[in-house]
Amino acid sequence: MHEKWTTLTSDLYGYLLAHNPAPDPVLRDLAAETTALGPVSLMQVAVEQAGLLTLLGRLLGARQAVEVGTFTGYSAIAIARGLAADGQLVACELFDNVLWMGRVADPSDHEESTRAIRALNDFLVEDERVDAVMLPVADGITLARKR
Repeated sequence: MHEKWTTLTSDLYGYLLAHNPAPDPVLRDLAAETTALGPVSLMQVAVEQAGLLTLLGRLLGARQAVEVGTFTGYSAIAIARGLAADGQLVACELFDNVLWMGRVADPSDHEESTRAIRALNDFLVEDERVDAVMLPVADGITLARKR
């Protein structure tokens, strides 16, 4: 298998943001309030990740979605905006950040949170009841669909 990725430098990330829709006032205000929480605000999804979630819902014509890892609600808003007018979103605070800032691939990291994320990642890739794909968008996102 060929390794294929582009290193995301600060300049390249700025370019990416400039070529994606900017967050509207609701999401901007929510991001500002989340940032005020301090270092824990890193758990908020990235702008481009939220855009992906909205677009996927619209592309699929989704009427139902489950979001796991809601934090302050930025991603929940993004997903809900992509659902059909009569859509329903179930938002839970259980699991997100599937790459865990790279710690999932660090064999020396034995923290409980890291082990829990690894265990769920391992479970999803083997679970024949779902189709799932893990993507390196922001701190990682796994999209799963019940077969």
